[in-house]
Amino acid sequence: MDLGEHLRVFSRKTFKPLLRKWKTRSPIIQPTPRVPIEITVEILEYLWEAYQQTVGNLLFHSQHGSRPFDDDSAKRTLYDARLCLIRCAFVCRAWYEAGVPILYSHCVLLSSGQLSLFRRTLKSSPVLAQTIKELSIVVEQVPSFRLATTSLPAAAKDIIPILQSCTALQSVFLSSPDTVFATSTSPVPALRNLRSVTIHSLGPSSRTFTSNSFEHIEVLCLHFHSIESSVQVPHLPRVHTLKLRSTMWWPNFNPLTTMLPARSLPSLRTLYMHWNGYTIPVTTPNIEFPEIQVVHLIGGKEVQSFATLTQNPTLSALRSLRHLFIGPLTSQDHPLGTWKFPHCFESLTVFMDLDQDASSLEPVLRCLACNEREIQQRRMSLSKVVVNFYWHEYPPTEVEIEERVNVPFAAIQAMGIQLEYATELRLIDLDSWIIEHGEFVSQWPYRA
Repeated sequence: MDLGEHLRVFSRKTFKPLLRKWKTRSPIIQPTPRVPIEITVEILEYLWEAYQQTVGNLLFHSQHGSRPFDDDSAKRTLYDARLCLIRCAFVCRAWYEAGVPILYSHCVLLSSGQLSLFRRTLKSSPVLAQTIKELSIVVEQVPSFRLATTSLPAAAKDIIPILQSCTALQSVFLSSPDTVFATSTSPVPALRNLRSVTIHSLGPSSRTFTSNSFEHIEVLCLHFHSIESSVQVPHLPRVHTLKLRSTMWWPNFNPLTTMLPARSLPSLRTLYMHWNGYTIPVTTPNIEFPEIQVVHLIGGKEVQSFATLTQNPTLSALRSLRHLFIGPLTSQDHPLGTWKFPHCFESLTVFMDLDQDASSLEPVLRCLACNEREIQQRRMSLSKVVVNFYWHEYPPTEVEIEERVNVPFAAIQAMGIQLEYATELRLIDLDSWIIEHGEFVSQWPYRA
C-alpha cells in the first residue's frame, strides 16, 4: 500500500472508535481560556496594525492616481483582511469581548449603502456605538476633477443620526463638507467630545463652516484641491494644530488671512502647510498667530524653488517659533542667513533634492554657518539642524550617495565652515516621510 492508503487505514482504526466514544459522553462545559486578556489584545492589535498598512497603502495610491480605490481587487483585499480579523476575534467569547473595542474603534464607511446599514446596526446595538472612537465617512472615492456624485444627498440624511449615536466619538474624517454642513443646522450634542476633525475635498462648491458643533475640537485638518477665498473657518478657541494641504496648486493669496479671520484660532501652536503643485505660497505664516511654536512648510517634489517665499521672510513676527520644517530648498533660494529667527528658536529641518547639483547644499550650509555668530550674540537656543535629501523615483546607490552627499559635505567642511550645533544628513523618501511623521496621517482613514 502507498502512503495515502496507510493513512486512511490508520484513521479508520484510530479515530472512528474515539469519535463513537466521544459522542456517548455527556456534554463538557468548555473551560475558560488560559490566554490572558493582555496577550489577546496584543495579538489582535498586531493584526490590526498589519490591516491598517494594507488600507493605508490602497488609499495613498488612490489619492495619487496610480491605483483606483474602487477597483475590485482592492475591495476584495479589504474584505479578506477584515474577515480574517473578525474570525480571529471569534475564537472564544473572551477573545470576542477583547476584539470588539479594537475592531470597531475606527470605522470607515465608503458608500451611502454602508451608511444606511451602519445606522441600522447602531440603532439595534447601542453598546457597539460606545466603542467607536474614530469615524471616517468617505462617501465618494473619485478623482478630484470629477464632480460630486448623486449619492451625497442620499448619504447626508444618515450621517447626523450616526454622529448622534456615537457618544464616545473623538475623531471624524469627512470626504466632503456638504455631507454634514448641509444638514447640520443646529449643534449636535454628541460632537462635543470631538478632538480631531478632518475634512477632505474642499473645493469651489464647499460651503462656509456654519456648524457650531466643532467648538471643542483641538486638531483641524483641511484638504483642498484648489483653495477658494470663500471658505472660512469659524472661531475655534481650542484648536492647537491646523493642517492645510493643497493637492493641486496653492492660491495667489494668503490662505491664512482669507480663511481664518482675526483671532479665530487663539490657541494655535502647530501649523502644517503642504502642497503638491508647481505654485508655492507667496507668504509665510501671518502675524495674526504670534504664539505658533512649530511650522511645517513642505512642498511636493515638483516645486522648483522657494525664492518667492524666502525673499520676504516674516518669521521674526513668530516670536514663539521653536521648530521649522521647510523644503525643498535649492541653490536659487534666498539665503537662510537673512532670516530673523526668534530667540527661542531650537531646530531647523530642511529638505533638498538629491538629483540636483551638489553645489545646492553649499549655500544653505554657508548661511547656517554665517548665522552662528548671530546665534552666539543673540544667545539663540538653536541646537540642531537636519538636512534631509530625498529622491524622486528610485533610491540612490552607495556611489551616488558618496558623490552627491558625502563628498560635497566634506569639501564644505574643508573650507572652514564648521557648524558647532548638531548637524545630521539623512536620506529619505519624501512621500513616506510625510506619512510616517504624522503631518497628514491622522486624516487618512487607515482602518476600515
